[in-house]
Amino acid sequence: MARRRRSGTYKRGSYSSRSDGHEAARRHIAEAHALSERLRGMDQEVKAFFLDLDHERLADVLDRYERKFGSDKRAYAEQTFPRWRSGDRQMSGLIAGRLFDLLPPIMPIDLKLRIVEGLFEKAGNSNTNYVLVPMDTDPADVVRFVDETCFEYLSDVGIDTSIKRQFDWLSGEDAAVAERLFKHSMQVTFDAKKAASAAMMAQLDRDRVMHADTIKGITSTIRLQQHEVHIKRTDAVEEMRTVDHWTFDRGGRPHTTPLSDSGWGWIMLVLSGIGALIVLANQ
Repeated sequence: MARRRRSGTYKRGSYSSRSDGHEAARRHIAEAHALSERLRGMDQEVKAFFLDLDHERLADVLDRYERKFGSDKRAYAEQTFPRWRSGDRQMSGLIAGRLFDLLPPIMPIDLKLRIVEGLFEKAGNSNTNYVLVPMDTDPADVVRFVDETCFEYLSDVGIDTSIKRQFDWLSGEDAAVAERLFKHSMQVTFDAKKAASAAMMAQLDRDRVMHADTIKGITSTIRLQQHEVHIKRTDAVEEMRTVDHWTFDRGGRPHTTPLSDSGWGWIMLVLSGIGALIVLANQ
């Protein structure tokens, strides 16, 4: 009996240990995901920079880490750093976030600019617009309309509000760095919108030349960040407008009710059948 009790106790402890381990793993995965979301996937760039720190700069980061989180947290990070670097152990999202927050003062400006570009590419939520334009609309007018109507969230300040917090983190309260990042984000925005506009112009011109006889069925698709804009020429509209995808698929033409088309065919077929049955019944 005593042996069985000891065995049972061991099993319960083993199960509890495994359960705690699984819970910790899930928590670490969630923390890592949250950090990646926060940095729009640029966490790997930051992690690579951290793991490549020389002894002197690492000591500086760990000194500040100790002042903020305590000597026990510093001792763990210092002891585990070689295993993080070798890949033997994965850094939890919580620890990575805490350490990464201390890095901007020693980050080179070129890394910060790369992060700005990466943040810009992943900014905003995925979105899709549908635009109908009259058949004879000049491509330049289409580009202007899409820019003003669909891409208006990319304002003159360059980077959207969803990643403004990361901008502040990167600048590290350094006004000169903040100004440089701000100007770079404006340039990134300008270049991206210019490239999207050029692609749009080229595609619209190409469609008009190569598919003039079937252009009503041609759809041009423009992408900027995670945003897609589908453009269709049609003679059913007199001015450019954004529409839902159902209206877009119909090219702006009114939806034909089933009763006015195939519905009447079914009614006539049923009536014909009834008439035939009446004739047969009377014979």
